[in-house]
Amino acid sequence: MIRKAGIVLLCLPALILAEENTWKTRFGLSFVNTSGNTSTQTFSGKLDVDGSGLGNRYALASHYVLARNEGKEIVNKLNSALRVERVFTGRLFGFLAVTHLTDKFSGYDSRISVGPGLGMDILRQEKQSLKGMLSSMYYFDDYALKGLESDRYPTAKAALNYEWKLTETARFKWVNEGLVSLEDSDRYFMTSDASLQVSLSGSFAIGIGYQIAYQNKPPAAGIRKTDTTFLTSLVINR
Repeated sequence: MIRKAGIVLLCLPALILAEENTWKTRFGLSFVNTSGNTSTQTFSGKLDVDGSGLGNRYALASHYVLARNEGKEIVNKLNSALRVERVFTGRLFGFLAVTHLTDKFSGYDSRISVGPGLGMDILRQEKQSLKGMLSSMYYFDDYALKGLESDRYPTAKAALNYEWKLTETARFKWVNEGLVSLEDSDRYFMTSDASLQVSLSGSFAIGIGYQIAYQNKPPAAGIRKTDTTFLTSLVINR
């Protein structure tokens, strides 16, 4: 069932993109290869799509990282999130969100959530914007470790999305999220994703990003609570 839900999540963007809306797309790609004393390969791809139309706003974010060291896989992570917003009045809006995570080194073969929420455009200026959101997400966890059964539980989630247009060619974005299980308060997660994009020429830009993912109660002993990722990439804006 969890795998089927993941397939549905991947199909939803295609259905939305078929509508007559206005879209902004950012695609980042990076690859690092070293040889000699050490042999490492790291590949990363990131896609962000923002759109509006038919009275709705859409936000899609997907990030994939694959890394090998001496031929051994050490990172394989896919994280995707889709949010559909409906503005009620003024700065207040409601939304439905769907997320999917695959990260076996953190203990998850698949981690899917779906749920509604309320948000507010706290700051909405030409150069700066701040969006706050509260939601009730239901999680479906399928663990990558043998002997662990799938788990399902409701959560309370809060998020802050901040964007700052520093100059005509530089833009800063910072996304912070925190959620806690309503069945076990010791099971909580926090993520932070900060990125800086500087335009080069035309549609091309260089991007720098730093991500932190924390889980207070990992699925098993031996799994670290905190993962950090630092990446530079070539970004294409459309």
